[in-house]
Amino acid sequence: MYWKTVPQAEYAGDIPVREAWDRLQSDATAILVDVRTEVEWRLVGRPDLRTLNA
Repeated sequence: MYWKTVPQAEYAGDIPVREAWDRLQSDATAILVDVRTEVEWRLVGRPDLRTLNA
């Protein structure tokens, strides 16, 4: 498993969902970090990334 530590100073805040999706589609090296809890996954759902880079 690959882990990268990001210094706190580099965190620029949340981005809108559409922007995140566009970045994931246009950059094969982009990584989505979903920090929600398991309960949130069950209630809201998990991102379906199967269509990215298809």
